[in-house]
Amino acid sequence: MKQLMSALVISIFLMGVFFINTASAGRVHERQVNQQQRIGQGVKSGELTKRETAVLAHEQKQIRLLKQRSWHDGRLTANERLRLQNVQDRSSDHIYALKHNNRER
Repeated sequence: MKQLMSALVISIFLMGVFFINTASAGRVHERQVNQQQRIGQGVKSGELTKRETAVLAHEQKQIRLLKQRSWHDGRLTANERLRLQNVQDRSSDHIYALKHNNRER
């Protein structure tokens, strides 16, 4: 009976960890989609030049690669999640700066 209870507690704990990781991955992914949409909107409106768009596209590619490397072992640790969030924060600031620098294509 004790073994069954221990197995149940362990499985519930592992499921919780899995769902937390999945939720973190969802937020990272949603943020990437949002940033891609912001870049696309900047291209459509003329706020971003071709060069600026290429720079931002390269930056987004680097973030995707970092995300892939972070998930290489099948989970996202707290440090990896924090690093991804910091990189996405900097990228968001960069998108804003390039969209508002008064250059037009």
